[in-house]
Amino acid sequence: IHSNLLSTSSINSSTTTTTTTRESLRQKLLEDELNGKITTKTIGSKKILTKPSWLKAEVPGGDNYNRLKSTVDNLKLATVCEEARCPNIGECWGGKE
Repeated sequence: IHSNLLSTSSINSSTTTTTTTRESLRQKLLEDELNGKITTKTIGSKKILTKPSWLKAEVPGGDNYNRLKSTVDNLKLATVCEEARCPNIGECWGGKE
């Protein structure tokens, strides 16, 4: 019985966190839309919302990123970052020494 209660509590906690995160993103999107930070563009006959700037990842680059990328390629290593096509790889690899 106790293990069942623990797992139910864990599920409820996880669900609450997910719901809270989802709601905070919805609130942020609504604020951006009301403040004119989100624009639309038309593709064919469809009108779509553009991604807000805080949701876009920058293109990886910089000296440190290029050095690490070159090292990984030269040593023929596989990284989780590259295999998963992580959108934040530039932030991690581009950081300071």
